[in-house]
Amino acid sequence: MCGRHFLDSYFDDLEAYFDLVNHVDFKPRYNIAPQANVLTVFKGDEGYDLAEMHWGIVPPWAKVDTFKRPLFNARSETIWEKPSFRHLIKSKRCLIPISGFFEWKREGSTKQPYVIKVNNEPHMLLGGIYQISKDGEFQHCIVTTESNKAMSEIHNRQPVILDLEESKAWMESEDQTEINNLMQACPNDWIEMYLVSDYVNNARNQGPDCIKRI
Repeated sequence: MCGRHFLDSYFDDLEAYFDLVNHVDFKPRYNIAPQANVLTVFKGDEGYDLAEMHWGIVPPWAKVDTFKRPLFNARSETIWEKPSFRHLIKSKRCLIPISGFFEWKREGSTKQPYVIKVNNEPHMLLGGIYQISKDGEFQHCIVTTESNKAMSEIHNRQPVILDLEESKAWMESEDQTEINNLMQACPNDWIEMYLVSDYVNNARNQGPDCIKRI
C-alpha cells in the first residue's frame, strides 16, 4: 500500500518534460497523509496540467455522510473490475510526483518506519487515477501493486512507480495490456530504503526530521 509520502524539492524536470499549462506554488512537505491536497499531474483539455487534488476518492454513487473513509489506494489486480475504479483506469489516469514514501515493517510488537526512494534520484512518479466529484473537487488515489523483491522485505505492496517515459504512456495509452504492464512492480535496483525514527508515525509531525536517516 502507500499511506504516507513526502515531497521536499520541486520537480523541475516534470514541468519541462510535460510543458505544463499551470504552475502551483511549491512548499516542502515531509509527512503527507491521506485526505491532504497533493500536487498531481493530469491531462486536461489544454494539455498536461498540474493541480492540487484531494488524496482520497469518494465514489459518485456513495452517500458522503455515510461513506466514512475515502479510497486512497487502488489495487492494480482488481482495478478493471471494481465499480469505484474501472471507469477511471480507462481514461482518468494521473501522476503523483513525490520525493519518497514511507512504509512500516512489523518487528515484534512494534512497526519500524522506513523511507523508500528511487536510487540516486531526487524524485519518483507514482501512477494514480482521479475523478472530479459532484461538488467539483479533484480527487485522486494511488495505484498499488505486488512488491518487488527489494520492497517485499518491508511490505507486500508498493505503489506503481514510473519513469518519465513510462509516465507519458501511463496518461496517454488506450491499450489495456500496456497499462497492465505499467502497473507491474518496478525493478529491484530502483529501490533505496533506510530507517527513520517513529517521529513520522504521527501525521501531524512535519519537517525534515520525518525523513532523517537513523
